Amino acid sequence: MPSQPSDRRTGQPALGNVVPFPLGATLVLNVVASVALVSLWLLARSGATSSSVATDPICRMSVDTSAPAATRHVHGVDYYFCSPRCAERFDERGASGVGDPAGDTMGSV
Repeated sequence: MPSQPSDRRTGQPALGNVVPFPLGATLVLNVVASVALVSLWLLARSGATSSSVATDPICRMSVDTSAPAATRHVHGVDYYFCSPRCAERFDERGASGVGDPAGDTMGSV
């Protein structure tokens, strides 16, 4: 009875022209990491438009409205600041020095 051909690298029996490919732990970990990264990226993109974030009208940084460093209420509009220094600059300029609370129409700092 003729002996069955074997794969030279693994010593295991070959299946015709097809060489068995071992699925190792590295491949599994790479797939799991890829799925996790894509999931995190999708979650980050969906949370970027949250209404609990305002823009500092002085430096244009994003500020969490639940815990701002400083706030000002001028003419019925709430302004949120990333630091007390930005709030001081706002006080120096007055509310006329900025456009809307999101800081979209403000001039150069």
